[in-house]
Amino acid sequence: MPTTSDLRAVQRRRVFPMAVIQAIQVAVQNGFLGKILAGNAKMKPPLALRLFAAFPLLRRLPGYIIGIGPRPEHIHTPEVR
Repeated sequence: MPTTSDLRAVQRRRVFPMAVIQAIQVAVQNGFLGKILAGNAKMKPPLALRLFAAFPLLRRLPGYIIGIGPRPEHIHTPEVR
């Protein structure tokens, strides 16, 4: 059973990755989606989307960053070894 200090340690470790994901979401909303939703039809795609079009392998990055996160977690226990 995890202790309160264990849970605090997990929370401290997860704060940075959560902040990174939220900052990316805010940047996308404010920088790209906000303009589209405001009705500014005459705009060119942002650099990231142009890079995705030029290099299809890069299209995997957003899903990986959101799904796995900037700090992937791994469980290391004696039972696994």
